[in-house]
Amino acid sequence: MTEQTPLPPPPKDPDVEMLTKNKSLYDVGAGQVLWKNFLAGFGRALGLVAVYLVFVAISGILFARFALPFLSPLINLYSSSLNSAGSYGRPGTTPTTGAAKLPQ
Repeated sequence: MTEQTPLPPPPKDPDVEMLTKNKSLYDVGAGQVLWKNFLAGFGRALGLVAVYLVFVAISGILFARFALPFLSPLINLYSSSLNSAGSYGRPGTTPTTGAAKLPQ
């Protein structure tokens, strides 16, 4: 048997070295720090918006399902009261008919 010589290690790729090397805050430029902070803040904001929309949707569904049946008669009564009392405050109208007063 012949003994084989080991292969030399492959040449080092600078891009691979940059990916595997741990850099501290002092080893990177300001642009990288700002970009990473921007992405972190943007991701957090998107997450908060998503959670807020889910909360509003669930609250709206619960309100429409449980509270609205109890409140709809009161809302209808309030609406009809406003419609019937709509002409009372206008000058030149009578409270009973809503018609304009005739000049005397």
